[in-house]
Amino acid sequence: MYFSVKTIGPSVNIRALDGQGTLHKLTDDSRWRDLDIDIANNGDLLFVSNRKENFKIDLNKHSDSYNLFLQKKGELEPTKIAAHGKTEISPKFSPNDQWISYLLQEDSHYRFLLMPRSGGEPKSIYTAKEITAYDWSPSGDYIAIAHNDDTTAYISHLEASSGRSKVLLSMPLKAPSQDHKPNDEDNIMKKVGYLNWSPNGEHIAYIRSPTFHGSRQLRVFNLKDQSDQPITTSGIHAQDGVSWTKNGKQLLYAALVGYKFYYDETIHKKVYEGGMHIFQYAVGEKENQQLTSGDHVFKRPTYSPDEKLIAYFYSDTLDERTYHLSTMNRKGNERETLQESVTPSSSLLWK
Repeated sequence: MYFSVKTIGPSVNIRALDGQGTLHKLTDDSRWRDLDIDIANNGDLLFVSNRKENFKIDLNKHSDSYNLFLQKKGELEPTKIAAHGKTEISPKFSPNDQWISYLLQEDSHYRFLLMPRSGGEPKSIYTAKEITAYDWSPSGDYIAIAHNDDTTAYISHLEASSGRSKVLLSMPLKAPSQDHKPNDEDNIMKKVGYLNWSPNGEHIAYIRSPTFHGSRQLRVFNLKDQSDQPITTSGIHAQDGVSWTKNGKQLLYAALVGYKFYYDETIHKKVYEGGMHIFQYAVGEKENQQLTSGDHVFKRPTYSPDEKLIAYFYSDTLDERTYHLSTMNRKGNERETLQESVTPSSSLLWK
């Protein structure tokens, strides 16, 4: 399992837990924040970090930029492989091991770039005002990419070799009239906040995120018949991080249930109510199986490679600043804590 832990202050480093329960420090420098992990089939590590050469403390600094780093398996230090002068985010290895992909966040737009694994300069193959998410097809030949312009949000199908694209679905970002009442049912005033391509290549799970005060809805788009099915209902707020079974027939996700946030003037404190829970869904079914309960946090559920266990991050309450890495069986029982001090912004990979 691969994840990120808090070290000192805001610093975050990457850890791996092997099958024997031994913890490995893949990065170990308390000055930096190492985030957005991906692992290649050969064990190479890809992430973004605010690491800088000739580091000096700047008390007036209020923001930071992130660059792309590669740490080959067995090496002790990462190598910066891209430095555009702007923030690089969302790095991924293509499933066929031919490409490293990432997003470049510039002043007025985003760019989607591909860098050959064999070496060479990155090439920009897609540009949009905003790119909110992307994922590779299982073959590594295509990318599903979520992007927006001034009026419309899209999910597009992008060919890696040529950059050719076609729109899979679109959603208007503006109300059609002054009489329109924003709601969770239609696709108006929604963006795509997250997406994940199923291992069998047949579906794309995505989160439809409203631009108003509404629910983050998990949906599944069928690439064959272009149907679009809601998974979560109104009032349930789906979270980033979907895990599919290898056959693409079932998925895990986490969602906020009964969530409420307010500032209590009597105690001068922010109050969080509700919990974040793990659900299991079978494609084509109408019901979701809730595996957890209580006003606790169960986040980033991930199937084990043999699909017998589920790993997740846990905290007692919604306002905790660190989580525990834990596991349970497919029925939500036999829970075990494996590691503490996991940062809330951590990825979770089990390979």
